[in-house]
Amino acid sequence: MADESNAKKNKLLELANKKRKEQEEAIEREHQERAKKLKASAAVDFGDASDEDDQGLAPAAAGGDELAPPAGAPAAVDFGDDDEDDNQELVPSAADRAFIDDDDVAPEERVDFGDDGDDLGLAYDEAEEAAEDMEDELDKLFGRRKRQETGNEAQNRATIENILAQMEVAVEQDMTAYENGKPAVNKLRMLTRVQEVLAMRKLHGELLDNGLLGVFKSWIEPMPDGTLPNSKIRSAVLTMLVRLPIDCSYEDRREQLKRSGLGRIVMFLSKLPDETPENRRMARELVEKWSRPILAPRGGAVDQAELDRILEARQQRQRAAQEQSQDTGADGDDSGANPAALRPGMPGYRFHAAIPQAASLDFVKRPESKAVMVEKRAGMKAGGEHKISKKLNAMGKKGSSRAANVSVEGRNVTIQH
Repeated sequence: MADESNAKKNKLLELANKKRKEQEEAIEREHQERAKKLKASAAVDFGDASDEDDQGLAPAAAGGDELAPPAGAPAAVDFGDDDEDDNQELVPSAADRAFIDDDDVAPEERVDFGDDGDDLGLAYDEAEEAAEDMEDELDKLFGRRKRQETGNEAQNRATIENILAQMEVAVEQDMTAYENGKPAVNKLRMLTRVQEVLAMRKLHGELLDNGLLGVFKSWIEPMPDGTLPNSKIRSAVLTMLVRLPIDCSYEDRREQLKRSGLGRIVMFLSKLPDETPENRRMARELVEKWSRPILAPRGGAVDQAELDRILEARQQRQRAAQEQSQDTGADGDDSGANPAALRPGMPGYRFHAAIPQAASLDFVKRPESKAVMVEKRAGMKAGGEHKISKKLNAMGKKGSSRAANVSVEGRNVTIQH
């Protein structure tokens, strides 16, 4: 079958080439015949004015430049121009329409000669295939880590979409069961699975981007009648929120938190008396953590660039003040050193109060102490110290160094029988 199809295609190609040559020869013959007819039918004779007079040519009008032919004279031959010939050649003829006659050929056996656009499309496809082959070669050269990462990312994305969808379904099922007076245990059943997924830190960013905060909000918000969800669910969700990297200093995270409405629920739990103390503590920590970058973006840490800018501005002010004081001293005016002594019109005088500036505390030389030190003379003691030493000496003199005084005469001796 393949040989027969190829033979038919070759036959059609030969027929097309043959008809193309015949068409070209026919067009060439038409041009030649037209040229011969034009040369034979008219000969241009420019002549002179006398010849025109003899032939009876007269101006078409008074003062006109064109000459009118005499009556009965043959009409002038119009040779046309190149544009007209081109337009005539562009008109399709019967031979053009019959150039390739494939009416009697089956559709699957017809030959599609295509056009330049098809060639460009093929070239583009070939270029894409070459680029893909080059990437494959680079992957082989540097290892297959890229393909493995791509597979892992697709698997992680599927896991995230699956767990979020299951969490939303559990919320709807619990709501339906609660309205029907049945136990709402669907969220409680899949709590372990959610904790296992949240234990993988590499999924935290993707989970937050896919709306995890909104799902958590639906898990811990009260029922329409004000009933709180299971305390185990509230504790687990608050614990997972503490571990999630929700940094409100970033605009996208702040917008995600605001859009989810989770902050209002956590604030409500932090002030709810019926909530457990541990859950209230975690909710309060979350509120402080999320609101700190918004209320005080810098927190306790000051950017080093800001510190450098403040120090540079302070040093510039100090140098300017020092140069101004030196210029004032050079002029011989001592009142410049004392701002209170300045008068209107003098350099450095201000018509308004100055903004208080904090002390720089960046001293280079140690300031001299103004405390008065009294020199102590050798042997001189303070009054209190002299009294204490005097009393101690008196106590030492009163006491005896011996346990008892023995009398040779037997005095103070008790004789026992």
